Amino acid sequence: MPETALSLPNRHPPAPPAMKIFMAHSGSLDCLPNCAEWISFEGMFDKSTPGQFRDLLAGLGTRRPPILISSGGGDVDAAMEIGRLARAKGFDVVIARTEALAADPNPPGAGIPAGSAGDGNGARAIVDYARPTLKSAFCASACTFLLAAGKRRAVAPGVRVGLHEMLVPEQDADQHIKYFQTHYWTKNGRVVSKETRVVGERDLKRHINRHNAHAADYVRVRRYLAEMQLPADEIIKLMKTASPENISWLSRSELEQTTRLATEGSTPVAFLGLERKALEGVSAGAVQAPSDQARARRPEPGVAERLGLSYGALVALATVTLAFCVAIFRSLLRLRRSVMNAPPREPKLGG
Repeated sequence: MPETALSLPNRHPPAPPAMKIFMAHSGSLDCLPNCAEWISFEGMFDKSTPGQFRDLLAGLGTRRPPILISSGGGDVDAAMEIGRLARAKGFDVVIARTEALAADPNPPGAGIPAGSAGDGNGARAIVDYARPTLKSAFCASACTFLLAAGKRRAVAPGVRVGLHEMLVPEQDADQHIKYFQTHYWTKNGRVVSKETRVVGERDLKRHINRHNAHAADYVRVRRYLAEMQLPADEIIKLMKTASPENISWLSRSELEQTTRLATEGSTPVAFLGLERKALEGVSAGAVQAPSDQARARRPEPGVAERLGLSYGALVALATVTLAFCVAIFRSLLRLRRSVMNAPPREPKLGG
C-alpha cells in the first residue's frame, strides 16, 4: 500500500501553506539581558515539520520557552509526532501569532512576510524584536494535537479552536510493486521446502480520491490523546460530529471542561509576563513614557515653553515691553522737569 498523509480538512480562515518555525524574542528595550522568548509555529503541518522542530530543539539546551502556535492543521501524524516531543520536554502551548516589530534588523522586504515573523529558513530563523498577538490567531484540525501536548495550554477568550472529522486528502501517491515467485519441493505429497524470490518490480503512480479516515486511524489518535491525559473519547466524538465541509468551533465550556484543551484563558502578553511593557508602549511606533533617568536628564522648561510661545514671539514681546517702559520713563522725566521749572505762585491776600 502507498504511504498517504492523513489530514484534517481545511475549512477555516486562510493560513500560510507551509509551517514556519522560529525563535522570537520580546521587542522591549528594557528587558535585556533577560528578554522573554518563545517558539513560533505558524502555518500548516507537513512531513518536514517534525524535522524543523528537532533542529530547533538541538539548539535550546535546557531552555523551555513556550510554544506560540496559529495553524489550520495539516498532516495529523506530523502534528502528533511534534506533540510527543513537546510533551516529553515539558513545553507550554499558547494560541497566538508572532509579529515582527519595526526595530527588527530583518524587516519586511528582507525575507520576512509583512505582518508576521520568520524568514522561511525553518528552525534556524531568529526574530529579535517581536511581540505576540491574538490578531487572526486560531487553532484548527491537526493543530489541536500540538495544543493537547502543552503542559499548560493557554487559549485567550475569543480565540477559536476547532475540531473536524479526519480524512485522507485527494492525492497522487507513488507505489512500488514487487513481483514474487515461490517454488515448492514436495516429498510423498507433502511440502518439505519452499523458496520465494523477487522476479520483477516497478514503480506506479496511483491517484487516491479524498475519503474518510479508517477506524484504525482514530485508534491511533485515541492512543495519542490518552498519552496526553485528555478525554480521548469526548474529543473524537466532537471530531466526528463535524462534517468535512464544516468545522466545529469549540465553546469555552467545551475547551475547558469537555475536552480540557485549555487549562487557562491567559493572553499571550500575560502568559509571557509582558503586561507592564505592553502598557508602556513597546509595540512598533508606540510612544513610550520617559524613564526616571530620562526625566532626570531633561532640563527644566524655559519661559517660552511655559508661555507656549516661540522664541521669535518672545523677543518681539520683550522689545515692545521695553519700548513701552522707556516711553513711560521719559514721560515721567518731562513731568518732573515741568514741575521743577514752574515759577513760584504768589500768595493771595484776603481783604
